[in-house]
Amino acid sequence: MAQTVRRPKVLKTDWGIMIIALLMLVLGLVMVYSASYGFALMEGASWAPADFFVRRQAIFAGLGLVAMLVLSRIDYRLYRRYAVHILVLTLLILVMMAFVGRWFLRGARSSVQPVEIAKVGAMIYIAVWLASKGIEIRNLSLGMIPFALLLGGIAGLIVAQPDFSTAVLLVATATAMFFVAGADMKQLLIAFLFGGVALVLVALTARYRFERIDLWL
Repeated sequence: MAQTVRRPKVLKTDWGIMIIALLMLVLGLVMVYSASYGFALMEGASWAPADFFVRRQAIFAGLGLVAMLVLSRIDYRLYRRYAVHILVLTLLILVMMAFVGRWFLRGARSSVQPVEIAKVGAMIYIAVWLASKGIEIRNLSLGMIPFALLLGGIAGLIVAQPDFSTAVLLVATATAMFFVAGADMKQLLIAFLFGGVALVLVALTARYRFERIDLWL
């Protein structure tokens, strides 16, 4: 009997997500240009053109698109298999940065912050953890409390960098993921309540954090 050869599954592109991502990218570049054009024109005329900042951002956006296309071809089950390793690496990066500073090399002229790498690692692990919980996500002791402890610990290490903005972004994104994973509205309201209190308490411990929130508002 002839053996059937199983062909590898061809991964298809989700054009809906792709178009939304591209639109957000273009909108971000427009906002960068609008916010930086006047500054670059007045302050940077001696060393850079008026569109210096938006061109620089566009280069990173292009690199990000290439990275997105490459990573989208990786089987998501690979992330699940190494989720714990990714979390350990993330925690090591955050603890290291809390002691030695925000840069691996002091004085290094790099725009890539280690906390950005740690943020991606944290989101991967949180996504895998939420997917593994299933219906248990609605259980207080098995779902919400472990999630709050996990997220609070990672966010606390990011605040210690210090990087308050990244911590707030991580908490907001993870909370949305928690809701999409199956949490009910009651849990979401509780998360907003305790999250808001924690945000105020953390903001009051440093003046720059309070000023950052005031600027957002």
